[in-house]
Amino acid sequence: MFDWKLALVLFLSFNLLGCDKQQAVGDNLNKASSSISVSNARIRAMPPGQKVTALFMDLFNSSLTSVDLIAVKDPAGALASQIELHQNTHVDGMMKMAQVDKITIPAQSHVSLQTGGYHLMIIGLKKTLQVDDKKELELVFSDGSRLVIHPLVKKI
Repeated sequence: MFDWKLALVLFLSFNLLGCDKQQAVGDNLNKASSSISVSNARIRAMPPGQKVTALFMDLFNSSLTSVDLIAVKDPAGALASQIELHQNTHVDGMMKMAQVDKITIPAQSHVSLQTGGYHLMIIGLKKTLQVDDKKELELVFSDGSRLVIHPLVKKI
């Protein structure tokens, strides 16, 4: 099981010590406006012919103010017709999924996009995704910053 407290301590330690996050965490970590970073970005592999999948990741905010993820762009336009921010919630004993306008990353904290909670829906896939394919997407934040990520397609 992933220890979020340890991950947050390590993340903040790397920021304070000036370590190279690319070397410390791996090539799936990127930065935006020096306050937002992403790790463990992955797209769920689906059987051939499926037109919808999901993207999960961990978002970290090292700033003193909260920042909202407000959009996800497909710069090349090759992945899907749209990408939406979603949240699963329990309502009257039923799990419901709904599109949301933003995902807030609290100050000096993190948010996990995962099954059963916040996640990104990739709708209208333009071709079948292959396991270990790397895709390029751009995250757009409320502070005007943008972050290019390269999630891998994984069996989840």
